[in-house]
Amino acid sequence: MDLQESVRKQNGILWRVYKHVIKTTAGKTSNLVFSPALINVILSLIAAYKSPGATEEQILSLLKASSTDELNAVSSQIVTTVLADSTASGGPMISTANGFWIEKSLCCVEQSFENLLETSYKAAFKQVDFRTKVEFDPSLTKDSDFHLLDGTKVPVPFMSGDFFSYHLDVYPGFKVLSLSYRKGRCDGRTFSMQIYLPDEKDGLPAMLEMLASTPEDEDTPSYRADIGELKIPRFKFGYHFEATEALKSLGLSLPLERIFHKSCIQVDEVGTEAAAAAADVRVGACGPAEKKYDFVADHPFLFLVKEWRSGVVLFLGQVLDPSMH
Repeated sequence: MDLQESVRKQNGILWRVYKHVIKTTAGKTSNLVFSPALINVILSLIAAYKSPGATEEQILSLLKASSTDELNAVSSQIVTTVLADSTASGGPMISTANGFWIEKSLCCVEQSFENLLETSYKAAFKQVDFRTKVEFDPSLTKDSDFHLLDGTKVPVPFMSGDFFSYHLDVYPGFKVLSLSYRKGRCDGRTFSMQIYLPDEKDGLPAMLEMLASTPEDEDTPSYRADIGELKIPRFKFGYHFEATEALKSLGLSLPLERIFHKSCIQVDEVGTEAAAAAADVRVGACGPAEKKYDFVADHPFLFLVKEWRSGVVLFLGQVLDPSMH
């Protein structure tokens, strides 16, 4: 099994799931963060449970998998490789935790399913702690205005700097800043946060619509650019929602009454700290840029945290108002 190819197919529903989460929760008017990787793991668990009905076939079709064995193998590799803790070697700290609760009066759980939970699905998203390769200088953090979607402004602390090690890709209508995280010794994984910033201050909805409507196998034209002014707001918030309706809106007949999902994230001068719990590879030609592009995230934007070798998206979210915690 090719982990990268399997993850690439699962990521094909990334923006669709995001749109449905916004539609079925309070995401239209608030900051939001959730874990696509954890959602996929939960769906794989449900398929492995083999409940009555067409749920298994629906999930296999949605995640473009050939069998539940493939889903179990993908989840197992994500748990043992992508989410492995590398603090001992100076890399990111990652620990995880899933829960699967079944009402005792409903049924008995087969031993084979219990074994599967303890092996392939033994990890959980409890905490992910990353530090960027080049930390922002706290002395350069200054308050500035952040423009909200309703046209008003709020003052928030902005981190700033001019770092050659950060990557900026320019697309039609938006820019993507990639902030790489430190790697552990002998660690082949590469984590980064990407910030998707629309050119227009009220351009977040249009950018999301474009991302969600672009076929997964279609490359959006872009090019690598040098960074001029760099300003990113500090933000810290949590988000919890019942994922059942969002998943049902994707065409799934779920056997579970409720699926709860909760995530939180903090981005400051040192790096990113994120946590979650639950019951698009970069493209474009490299070369000398004709000019420098400012990246001033002073209006609503999207972000994601990704491991590039596997393609696993750990966290995805939006910042509508950095002053809201």
